[in-house]
Amino acid sequence: MYAITVDKDKHLHWSQVEDPVVKDDEVLLKVHAAALNRADLLQKAGQYPPPPGWPDRFGLEAAGEIVASDRFLQVSFMHSLYAFGVQLAHCAA
Repeated sequence: MYAITVDKDKHLHWSQVEDPVVKDDEVLLKVHAAALNRADLLQKAGQYPPPPGWPDRFGLEAAGEIVASDRFLQVSFMHSLYAFGVQLAHCAA
């Protein structure tokens, strides 16, 4: 899968990364739309670290299709706010 990553010189790249691992209380979201915002730019500058345990990838907001869940859900599409690492093809939310 691909995601926006940052290198040691603070340049953004579209890079191949590992697939997200979905936890028991999360769903796997096939991302249809996402955007870089101010928090992402602050993270790129080293001024907004992700919370402990979250991936160090960009993205706080996404909309897309739920493709995997261990729970029965009434929706097939969702918007995710603060699902770190959504600048990629799939994310755990």
